[in-house]
Amino acid sequence: MSEKTRIEKMGIAEYIASSNRDSLLTLTSLQKIVTIISKNSKNNRDGKEQEFLFQRAVLSDRARSSPLSMTCPLCHEEIDAAGADYCASHQRAFENIKRAFSTWTVAYGSPRVSDFLEQVQKLPQTGLKAKEIARFLLENPLRWK
Repeated sequence: MSEKTRIEKMGIAEYIASSNRDSLLTLTSLQKIVTIISKNSKNNRDGKEQEFLFQRAVLSDRARSSPLSMTCPLCHEEIDAAGADYCASHQRAFENIKRAFSTWTVAYGSPRVSDFLEQVQKLPQTGLKAKEIARFLLENPLRWK
């Protein structure tokens, strides 16, 4: 299935989310794609020209020398800090959870990570971002480093 067909079937928002996960396209390249498609549909150009312009935009983005930007797996915001796995707010929540786990280990012995993350989600004083990270880590245990 071509990229253009995927966009038409999935819709722009879902395509952007899946593209960020699957091929790590940048927001700029996605904006180029949307612009090209909308201009082409307004001018009612034939399908071959649309496909050519679409592929040119995607391939030029993939061929550029600078590294592709990464996005947070939870909220799809761009990751700013080098070496970070999440956006700034989710990264801070992740680091706080890691520190809290160390504290809980001292206080309660050796709790399992999954038990700890479940407790974090249940606590009413836990913030939204920390709960999101806890749920994500429960679903993706290999992300716990």
